[in-house]
Amino acid sequence: MLKSEGIHHITAMVNNAQRTIHFYNDILGLRLVKKTIHFERPEVYHLYFGDYRGLPGTLLTFFPWEKQLKGRIGTGQVGATSYAIPANSLDFWEKRLYQSGIDYERGSRFGNSLLSFTDRDGLQLELVEQPVALNTTEIIGLAGATLYSAKPDKSADILENLFRMNCAGDDDGYLRFKAEGAVGNVIDIKLTPSVRGLMGAGTLHHIALRAKDETELYQWREFLLEKGLNPTEIRD
Repeated sequence: MLKSEGIHHITAMVNNAQRTIHFYNDILGLRLVKKTIHFERPEVYHLYFGDYRGLPGTLLTFFPWEKQLKGRIGTGQVGATSYAIPANSLDFWEKRLYQSGIDYERGSRFGNSLLSFTDRDGLQLELVEQPVALNTTEIIGLAGATLYSAKPDKSADILENLFRMNCAGDDDGYLRFKAEGAVGNVIDIKLTPSVRGLMGAGTLHHIALRAKDETELYQWREFLLEKGLNPTEIRD
């Protein structure tokens, strides 16, 4: 039985490549894992940021293009990207964001303390404390993502019954699903309505889930076609 282990990567759209590198490399301390190009627009870079090894579940990638118009975060999109940080490191990150001139809000969800803020293009980010004691304050990888679905019940059905994620309950207007991977294993669905999302700079382009290998990837595609969904062709 096919079962997703969680998120492989999340891809965003921004305007400026160098500004993005400064924010995610210099401020958040992520590694620029790879620089390649956009499949459809070869004049546009595709930048990958992750942990030191570039492992699946740690990767946030970007299409930086100066000419694209500003987008609007809303329904039909991935709303927020959450990074996992070790327990008791929130104070360190609060100070770091303050010193970098980044506005933030402190909060909690499902019992985990978090900081919410935006990057220089307006992408919604969260740093979420995880119950792991590490001798570091560095970002561990992706904690998960929040979907701003126009049809939360249908999105929940796909996560639970197609991708076999476990429903972990609801909290303050969010419904949570968990996969079995060590990082990037949480997807929340925002249950309250939002404005309609408009794709552009400052919004997320897509979320990619993990497959174990190329064989399983082809199995996933056939399975999704059988379920009446419309997966893209497989690319290297």
